[in-house]
Amino acid sequence: MKPFTSYIECGYCGKYYTSSPEKLAGGKKVQKWFCYTKRTKCPCPTKRRYIPEFVLTDLVCDVLNIEKYDVKANETAKILHSLKINLNFAPVADVSSNQKSFIYSRTLGLDYQQTADCIQAEILAIHGSQVAASLKHFPGYGTVGDTHTGIASTNKSLKDFEKNDFLPFKAGIKVGAQMVLVSHIFVNSIDPNYPASLSPKIHQLLRQKLHFKKVIITDDLPMGAITQFAAKNTFQLIYWR
Repeated sequence: MKPFTSYIECGYCGKYYTSSPEKLAGGKKVQKWFCYTKRTKCPCPTKRRYIPEFVLTDLVCDVLNIEKYDVKANETAKILHSLKINLNFAPVADVSSNQKSFIYSRTLGLDYQQTADCIQAEILAIHGSQVAASLKHFPGYGTVGDTHTGIASTNKSLKDFEKNDFLPFKAGIKVGAQMVLVSHIFVNSIDPNYPASLSPKIHQLLRQKLHFKKVIITDDLPMGAITQFAAKNTFQLIYWR
């Protein structure tokens, strides 16, 4: 089982590095990762030289113990609040049963309903420390490939999404999630022409089916899925309500 871990994401390569909350609060880690300058060196083995932004992500738990999960989420949120950070790009609401899939290591390793229960507990704990939470990655990665490196798609039906993948997102929205982050995957059954992040149809689902009325953001736009998509397409402005 995975222990509770805080993950730091390299803003360029998308790789994750573990760090305990104690280390994050200790100063050196904070200066290294929570740096506003764009000239922070990236320690990861990548050709990219610098981290363009700071990101503190995902509290991970593989133990279905809601009370303990609530406490750990609250501890992380308190650290963020003490650092004057009022938004946590977490929790990850994705579910995957394939341990070899890209997203699996960032999920809770639980089923859809168990994940939904944990998502609710984490969001309430994060909000309790005056930090906003961001559900991600709508509509749910599942077993799709890594959009950091290129285009990834799924043929899963809308019915399957509604029955399974939407459950954790609905749970988070129900308890007041302030933000939903939309992934760059292509959902061919809903919109084969645009990645979810740029798809009016996907955004309408979030508004109309899940009744989410707050902030919607995309995953990072410099990711491979978007740069490859942009290179192959000529764009017109897209408007939706």
